[in-house]
Amino acid sequence: MHKIFFHDTISSKKRKREIVFMNIETNLLTPQDLLNAFGVPLQTQAKWRMKKGDGIKLPYIKLGRRVFYKKDSIEALVNSLEVNSIASINANTIKDKR
Repeated sequence: MHKIFFHDTISSKKRKREIVFMNIETNLLTPQDLLNAFGVPLQTQAKWRMKKGDGIKLPYIKLGRRVFYKKDSIEALVNSLEVNSIASINANTIKDKR
């Protein structure tokens, strides 16, 4: 698991926060990464992040104004959306009975 560290710097009398990652390769995806990988439009992602009740709920991390997704969370979400068709279930049942 990658840890995120914050340290403060002062520039032009304004405090800024910098995000320093322990490793260059992170476990975080941007909304653009999700769009490129799965074709889910940015507007749809925003709706899924705010979803209440039934339906797809997209887990996210918010750092300031930026939104990120954990790769593991997206993988778990995709796996949870897998649908088994009736035909494949029936085919397996018939094979088991033989």
